[in-house]
Amino acid sequence: VFVYVLSGSLRLSDRPLSVGDQIRADEEQRLLFHAQVDSSIILVDVPSSKGFGYDSETLKGVRA
Repeated sequence: VFVYVLSGSLRLSDRPLSVGDQIRADEEQRLLFHAQVDSSIILVDVPSSKGFGYDSETLKGVRA
């Protein structure tokens, strides 16, 4: 799952996100959204890319 913040600011689980931020979330994780102000996001559900050249740190969003 990819989350793109178009406007506003929010927290996704324990991560603060603001305009222009994006994050990858593992589909097994529970996603908790908390908008701090009116916000717009794009949520894209994509098939897992595990095993297609991405290491676990990249899939967790640890690396840029």
